Amino acid sequence: MKFIGLRLDAHGANVTYTDGPKIKYCEIARDLQIKHFGYHNDMTSWMYLLDRWGVNPKDIDAVCISFDPQVHPELEPNYEMLAEVMEIPVLTECGFECPIWRIEHHLAHALSLWPLNKDIKHHFVFDGFGDDYVTHSRYTITETKHGYSYKKDRSYHKTELVSLGVIMAEVAMSMNISGIMDDLPGKLMALRGITNHYGIEKRERIIDALSQLTIRDLDNVWGTGCFSKLDFEDAVDAVSVSHQATENIFANYFSTVCKRRFKEQDCIGYSGGVALNTVINSKIKKKIPNLIIPPHTNDTGISLGCVELLRQQYDQEPFDNTGFPFWQDDEAPPNEPTDETIREVAENLANNNIVGWYQGHGEIGPRALGHRSILMNPCHPDGKDWINERVKDREWYRPFGASVLEEEVSDYFHWHGPSEYMLFVMELREPEKYPAICHYDNTCRAQTVNESNGAYYKLIKEFQKITGIPMLLNTSLNKGGKPIASRKGDAYDLFFNTGMDSLVFGNNIIYK
Repeated sequence: MKFIGLRLDAHGANVTYTDGPKIKYCEIARDLQIKHFGYHNDMTSWMYLLDRWGVNPKDIDAVCISFDPQVHPELEPNYEMLAEVMEIPVLTECGFECPIWRIEHHLAHALSLWPLNKDIKHHFVFDGFGDDYVTHSRYTITETKHGYSYKKDRSYHKTELVSLGVIMAEVAMSMNISGIMDDLPGKLMALRGITNHYGIEKRERIIDALSQLTIRDLDNVWGTGCFSKLDFEDAVDAVSVSHQATENIFANYFSTVCKRRFKEQDCIGYSGGVALNTVINSKIKKKIPNLIIPPHTNDTGISLGCVELLRQQYDQEPFDNTGFPFWQDDEAPPNEPTDETIREVAENLANNNIVGWYQGHGEIGPRALGHRSILMNPCHPDGKDWINERVKDREWYRPFGASVLEEEVSDYFHWHGPSEYMLFVMELREPEKYPAICHYDNTCRAQTVNESNGAYYKLIKEFQKITGIPMLLNTSLNKGGKPIASRKGDAYDLFFNTGMDSLVFGNNIIYK
């Protein structure tokens, strides 16, 4: 059977097409090179992808869409139903003759974890808001004799629980931090590690007191209106205190729910835009080791959840997850780097060059995972400043992530096991040696890399042969305000208009 999954509205628009087990996926923002792109009351402009994929709407067996009801007031979903077949005339007019399903936004988040091939029955979703302005939902999903059962265990409306993402965006705006709305929480998170003139004892007392509150008290923990009255230095201190208390609140909430309702060995899924907060993720994972977060945890994963609902509803075989998460339907180089090319690139990195690295197809989700990356020596004392100023054009305080060989991660970080998708922060064992990737609190958002990462793994191994260091600074192949490069032309434009020293496109190295 052939399915289409759609997430179109507001931001993070993405489309998934399936033909039996085969998958095609496109994040529209990368395709159009408009960051966080979403359609506005437009359900048809995405159909250029069908022409690209050679798909006739009449051949599609079912469509599933997650839409924002407030954007489409002419459509009236039944909020009591997690999924339903409904009429969407504009899609029918475009040639679709099949059933059109609506899926609840948060359920689509939960179902999107299928490519990870984990047995996840329990899901937490935290985001800006889903259907009917719900900000948090919990689900139990079980397989039955007649398919699957979806049970919503709990949900919170925005009047009960203000989204952490919304709170942090408002705080950032009150501090005059500029940028796209969806980027502001991440910028604010970067200030968490900068401390403090409260004094250690006073600071800890405040954090301990705030940590006794619950997820329903997050607006009180942050005191949004206070930040505009503080100078920047004091506001940064307040951000750090509020964020640390929030970490504890989230960790306690996850731990309490899991202990009461689930078995210790159960895998716990976590998704939604708030799950991009790597600091909170790490605090939760200390209490819930079986926490599973997908690289597409934000709305870029919604269309994957849509097609999974259809697969389950129509009792089809599981989709093929080969190559995940490098599924973006973009321009891939015609070849891979040879050993000679990898050696030359490693030598360039050892000489403190800033290298653009463009290989294969792009990653799903917002993190660069070694196919669309800017790389540098993590030991360079001015590396962070160089990339911020010469390439990324972003705030001085924002840190960079790293990619480290999985087999050696514990030698360099206080961390055990894989972290494939750069969704957790790790404390460096010797932070003074790696200033380019070390944040003010001695942590780094790190990705573990193994042989399945192909040329990228070989590159880090070769860099280790030269320097003794099994890791690289890794940030996304873009600059501030632009999506990650999706075509050769995007990469070339970035290279020639920034301070990168070289660009590696497949097996070709381009120098200035």
